[in-house]
Amino acid sequence: YISIHIRYGDFSQQCKEFPVDQCFAPLSDIALRVSEVQEEFRTRKGIKAAMMSDERD
Repeated sequence: YISIHIRYGDFSQQCKEFPVDQCFAPLSDIALRVSEVQEEFRTRKGIKAAMMSDERD
């Protein structure tokens, strides 16, 4: 499984002049990118799981 956190709320203030569907990537594009990352982890790196964080401690 891959979990993602899409921060639309954080960036929506920058998109006031555009409709939401023109400002953010559609779910189909996000799903494609997740699949690509998953495949690269599996085939090129031999990784079945990854943990990422922006925490400093």
